[in-house]
Amino acid sequence: MIEITNHQKHSVQIIVRANNELRSFKTLNIPAIGKGKNVILIEDERLTDYIERVKQLGWISVRNVAQKSKGE
Repeated sequence: MIEITNHQKHSVQIIVRANNELRSFKTLNIPAIGKGKNVILIEDERLTDYIERVKQLGWISVRNVAQKSKGE
């Protein structure tokens, strides 16, 4: 799992791969810092090059999060 955090005062729109289709994409809006919901979790397979470009601009931060099993 990948944790994406928005560090801007405005919402950030990112492009990720869709869950169901192989070649389709969708956009995710990450709310601003003041909303309290500026962190989202996505699967590793949904990453795109666009996320890396937005990360280099300093708008978001990306962190790998270990997924816990149901027994823990």
